[in-house]
Amino acid sequence: MPLMVVFVLYLDVTAVRPEPTPLQRRLEAFRNRQDPVDLLLLGDSNTYFGLHPEWLDLLLGTRSINLGLDSHFFLSQYLFVRDLLPHLRPGTRLLWSIHPENFFQQTFRAIYPMALADLPNLVAWHVPAAVIGDHLLAISPWPRLKSRLMWLRERIRPLPMGHGRRDDRQVNADLVAPSRSAKALALQRHYQRLSVKTQAKVRQGRVAYVELALRGGGLAKLVTDPDYFRTIHRQLAAEPRRIPLTTHHPDQQRALRHNRNLMIATLEMIRARGCLVIVNVMPYAPFAYASGWWDRATLERFLAAQVEPLVRGHGGVYLNPGAAGLTDEHFLDRMHLAWSGARILAERLAPALRPHLAPGGG
Repeated sequence: MPLMVVFVLYLDVTAVRPEPTPLQRRLEAFRNRQDPVDLLLLGDSNTYFGLHPEWLDLLLGTRSINLGLDSHFFLSQYLFVRDLLPHLRPGTRLLWSIHPENFFQQTFRAIYPMALADLPNLVAWHVPAAVIGDHLLAISPWPRLKSRLMWLRERIRPLPMGHGRRDDRQVNADLVAPSRSAKALALQRHYQRLSVKTQAKVRQGRVAYVELALRGGGLAKLVTDPDYFRTIHRQLAAEPRRIPLTTHHPDQQRALRHNRNLMIATLEMIRARGCLVIVNVMPYAPFAYASGWWDRATLERFLAAQVEPLVRGHGGVYLNPGAAGLTDEHFLDRMHLAWSGARILAERLAPALRPHLAPGGG
């Protein structure tokens, strides 16, 4: 009987188209967008949190959209851009923001589906076999079958509270009665015009920040409890870096090889489409250097020797605006910018970006 249930569920999930991932939904929303766009913001969570059309369009007169997302590294970026480019007019500008750590990323979540036709390229580019296996598994019926089996288990024997489920009453209580809630509510009301959704985020019994899902596609975080983030910074500063950035460590060499290959392939696709990619290096919080997490001189040498020539050699524009004007207070952690830091970065980035915008756009 159990095997029959599994077999029936298998037939069910193989007959149903898999649910789109959040990144696929973002691409679909862009394809269905009626308003013209002349600047696309690409990248991982640093773009998603730290670069906003609400600031850049104000400074540049552009019509931009944020297509960044969490855990969206070079592999998913390659797959995403491949599917995005047919929907772009030649001449479109893409602002692709990166962090040096992206080049040493060894694992990739399967947040965007690969195609079987991608397999030879990914093997040739030395993408780890385990990563390729995870992406193949993600496009198989197994995730949907697993989801249905979990649903069936929940019907038979509900999970106790605290094991994958949250008490909504407690969550609601945290949201309606935290300290400083008046400040959070005032911020939510003030920014409602810019956002499609606002939510106060409670940490340690207080509203630490207000999260805004912005109309331009980004996710802004407005700090309401600076003390909470100062504590986070102190904790992060106390963590030793396991492997210093030397680019000579075998693990770093292997990661650098496949990430360089993925970036080159992405740059060449964009160039072949007749679009211009502007690669922007996102800043780190000052305490990330002071704590020894990164050595600033080593990092700048790596960018100048390896990243800048790679970008320029494959038809891109390279920008590294640095962190002048940004303090630890403008960061949520080592690298993610709060809303206040995003404004400062936009003001620094705009003059460097303006000469590379499409004629008539900004």
